[in-house]
Amino acid sequence: MVIAFTDGIIPTIMPFTHLEVHSHFTLLGATPAVADLAARAAADGLSHLALTDSNALYGAVAFARACREVGVQPIIGMTVTVEGPDPLAPFPAWEPNPPAPFPAWEGGAGLPSPRRGGVGGRGQGRRT
Repeated sequence: MVIAFTDGIIPTIMPFTHLEVHSHFTLLGATPAVADLAARAAADGLSHLALTDSNALYGAVAFARACREVGVQPIIGMTVTVEGPDPLAPFPAWEPNPPAPFPAWEGGAGLPSPRRGGVGGRGQGRRT
């Protein structure tokens, strides 16, 4: 629990929980087992606890069961690693002139035109 001074005079108790917790299911990143995490949360008086292993949800079911056994509400999450073409660039490079969706359409050469007898033009549907 966290004591907060909401009005400056009377302290109130606000619930607190950790929202970034890793277990041994984060490979090479943490060592505690999910049962140990749940037991420690209950011993510390936490009502909720999150499990946010890196790039894995392998421990979600075991974590939920362990939390239920000790009366702690589980919060399931995951820390996801996302990489683009350049890991140092936060966004993909912007292209001022993106390629045309269809190469034949570049410059209008492949577009149907009523003046050239395409789509609804005079050149369609005639019999000779």
